[in-house]
Amino acid sequence: MRKTKVKLEPDEKAILGKSDHKIFITKDPQITKQGLVVYRIGDHGKIIDKGDRLRITIDSNELAIKEMLEMSIAKYGNHLDISGDLAFKQMVLAVTEKYDLKINFKDKTMQEIRNAAKRQKEGTKKDMTTKL
Repeated sequence: MRKTKVKLEPDEKAILGKSDHKIFITKDPQITKQGLVVYRIGDHGKIIDKGDRLRITIDSNELAIKEMLEMSIAKYGNHLDISGDLAFKQMVLAVTEKYDLKINFKDKTMQEIRNAAKRQKEGTKKDMTTKL
């Protein structure tokens, strides 16, 4: 069913990876006629699995983004390619930092921001230790 490649839409809020046919049965998936797998999150959101990417329909919900990132790690590994607008990428970075998700980003700017946040966090921990 997934033989036809669906093009990436501009500013599509998605996490891209190599095509993977893994389905998360525990998340009550629904399969469309086009072969897409849809997972409901919360009352209004969905994660749509297009095989080579996971797309989210509600991008302002921290827990939904966390769930999508965890699913992406399970499907594609820890080196992720994020597509979407600046606000979405900032939200992904914030969620990654808050929940200490072990992710490396293919986007160099996102990775630099992630590394800077890690250094700052480690510096704060060292300062706290020396004060004690």
